[in-house]
Amino acid sequence: MSFTRIGANLVAIRAFNQLQGVNRKFGSHLLRLSSGKRINQVGDDPAGFSLARGLEARRRSLDQALSNVQTARNVLSIAEGGYMAIADILQTIKEKVVQGADDSYNADQRSAIQGQIDALLDEIDDIADKTAFQGTKLIDGTFTGKLFQTGGSAGDILMVSLDSAASSAFTGFVGGSGDPEVAAGTNDTLAFDENGSSLTATLTPGTYTKAGLATELQSALNAASVKPGLSYAVTYDGGTGKYTISKAGGGPTVIVLKWTAAASAGLAGLLGFYTNANDSIFNGGGPVPIGVSDYVPTSGTGLSVANASVAATTMTYVDLAINTLNTIAQKVGEYMVRLDSKADTLAVRITNTEATRSRIEDADFAREHMGLTQVQILQQTAFAAFAQANAAPQLVLSIMQ
Repeated sequence: MSFTRIGANLVAIRAFNQLQGVNRKFGSHLLRLSSGKRINQVGDDPAGFSLARGLEARRRSLDQALSNVQTARNVLSIAEGGYMAIADILQTIKEKVVQGADDSYNADQRSAIQGQIDALLDEIDDIADKTAFQGTKLIDGTFTGKLFQTGGSAGDILMVSLDSAASSAFTGFVGGSGDPEVAAGTNDTLAFDENGSSLTATLTPGTYTKAGLATELQSALNAASVKPGLSYAVTYDGGTGKYTISKAGGGPTVIVLKWTAAASAGLAGLLGFYTNANDSIFNGGGPVPIGVSDYVPTSGTGLSVANASVAATTMTYVDLAINTLNTIAQKVGEYMVRLDSKADTLAVRITNTEATRSRIEDADFAREHMGLTQVQILQQTAFAAFAQANAAPQLVLSIMQ
């Protein structure tokens, strides 16, 4: 390298380039230390930048999913509170029914007890109607198939259905599933006492839809009727599972049955829902005494303390209602357990995702400080070298002296 040519000071140029590189590193270390991030722009690490942004998006979606889980937990807690309030009322109704099962009460006293029971049933309906979350009713039977997003992906959902806690859900019977099967000599008959005259409806053996069973039962009843001109109409309500037998032509309801059993039960799977003149609630598996002409319609609640015998039977259905509500509450508890498990899983995933992002994007302060110290020394030596390189061409002047 010659210092006698001054047209291009290559040493100074190289020293200047080195100084600029050191200054860039110095600025980079200062930015990382001040921001806390190793990657502050795409150019710092293109691949790392893309990974870090993706992990940040995932972490934020998981954060929101965890918030959703907590909201779902709150919804279920509100529903649980409503169910528990109704459970307390059912316990009170049980006390009243037990009270009404005592023969020491007269008709007026029984009427007062019945009034209290009816008022408590109204309160159950009020709670079922008013238990809501942000205007959405929870335990009136309409909160079904609701989806809660419990993760960061489209498939991370929990479907929740809350059963109705209205009084109508507890004053009937639990519906079954499947198509009724009628077998000859086993479950093919339904017997009535029509004002002293026996009426036995015998169905054709086979497998029926529930609506088809209503049609077959109507035909069998009319074929067996012993009174000229008297015919029956049988209808099936798929929403409630009830079979209504009434006099044709808009006559009064004779009996309401409800499907309660498995497919093989046939007519034995039907339970009486309304009452005859003696207010008796009956099992449809055997002969059913019904006074057609003397039928007295009831309020339809099925919870009566008209006499001690009826109250004793009603007690069975209150126990069924309590057990049903306990099953419903258990279902809510199972949802809560699943949500708690999802919350724990989400917390772990959030932690791991954030740890991975931090390892890629965040600055290592010890390493950055060490690098800054090294660059500061290089910066000083680069300045000194650049100054000496600029001064070197002046040696040419000594030749000219």
